[in-house]
Amino acid sequence: MAEEESHYFKNVYENSFLNHFLYFAPTAGYYNLIANLLTELSTYVLLIHFPLVTAYGSLLIILIPLFFILFKDSYLFKNDKEKFIGSLIFFITRYNKRNCKHFSILN
Repeated sequence: MAEEESHYFKNVYENSFLNHFLYFAPTAGYYNLIANLLTELSTYVLLIHFPLVTAYGSLLIILIPLFFILFKDSYLFKNDKEKFIGSLIFFITRYNKRNCKHFSILN
């Protein structure tokens, strides 16, 4: 909650929608468009529910690929066993820049 209050929550009330949506946190080093959008949406609820909107909104965004893996037809995952393994791989693996040095676009 401290990061939300000190950066995004303060910025959402001081700026317009477009200025807040394109807010750049210097400590992060990138545009965090999802957090900016979720904090903008959280202005429509009570202040006490502000962290819930950002937390559950982030959870929903994380679960969208899982929904597509499990419930949509795919050429990659043909049966339920493959879909289950694919969803496990999605949650177990994580991006690590140290292990991806062979991708020149990431360096």
